[in-house]
Amino acid sequence: MTGEKKDNKIVMVNSFKGGAGKTTAALCRCVSEYMEKTYQNIYYVDLDILGTGVEYILSLKEQTSYYNDVDDGKRNKLQNKVQEIMRNGGNCLYAAVLNPLSRMKEAYGGQDRLRSHPDVERGVFRKKVKELLNQMLNTKGKNLIVLDCAPGISYTEECILADIYEMRDNAKKNVDVEEIYVTTPDASHIKKTANNLNAYSAYLKEQKRVVTLLVNDLYDCEGMDKRGKEENDDRFLFNKEEIIKDIENLFDLPSLNILYLPYKEDLLQKNIIKNESKLVNRPDDYNVWPMEYKVEKKKS
Repeated sequence: MTGEKKDNKIVMVNSFKGGAGKTTAALCRCVSEYMEKTYQNIYYVDLDILGTGVEYILSLKEQTSYYNDVDDGKRNKLQNKVQEIMRNGGNCLYAAVLNPLSRMKEAYGGQDRLRSHPDVERGVFRKKVKELLNQMLNTKGKNLIVLDCAPGISYTEECILADIYEMRDNAKKNVDVEEIYVTTPDASHIKKTANNLNAYSAYLKEQKRVVTLLVNDLYDCEGMDKRGKEENDDRFLFNKEEIIKDIENLFDLPSLNILYLPYKEDLLQKNIIKNESKLVNRPDDYNVWPMEYKVEKKKS
């Protein structure tokens, strides 16, 4: 959206298949913004029920209260729902944590059976997320909230999106919204992303929603191009600008931004088994975001 820049921002990061690098991208956004010190409070919210970010990359061990607890009684303050990851003077990076027990099959009791009903579960989860977001937005200072969603746009994601755009349209909230969809350079993945988003084109226009496409590891293809030139083999030749143009032509959206996340070999190496990269121990590994590589496409 255009206009005056607002103090708060909610960034939704999603993809249309697993393994696209969605969680890494979400954490990179958090760390890079933390390093820039634009926001006083940065919140990483793991909405993926698989919990990849929290359990494997952050490895949080001491969390005792979770934002999706159904019966949390008086433990509803924001500090009970988030865990501090990094602090540097005037700004701080937090993680909001899903209850890991919610990923397990619950006992077949009456109350548990009621909670596990899809409509009840979605309603409770949506309510808890909305409460958490409102608490975060009410925190003193400028606030950035990055939502790491489960792959695809399910009914739950649609409801949460509706809630955050309602917050955007509420002048008192003073919040911008950014929608990011992560894809690999794989043609089938990009086409799947285009087909899914094109189906929402009219709705996106009506809601004045701007979509950002984040092509992950596109820069690694430059190595392939270099190899092709060195070996005089046109099978490996690669032109980044032409590829971006071809990608743009697949999308029929009212407004589309295209970013491509630089390839970081160090991060890849440190994520290999026995040399895992944990954000809490190696934040510099995640301090990358492709702001300078932005290509914008707008249609009337």
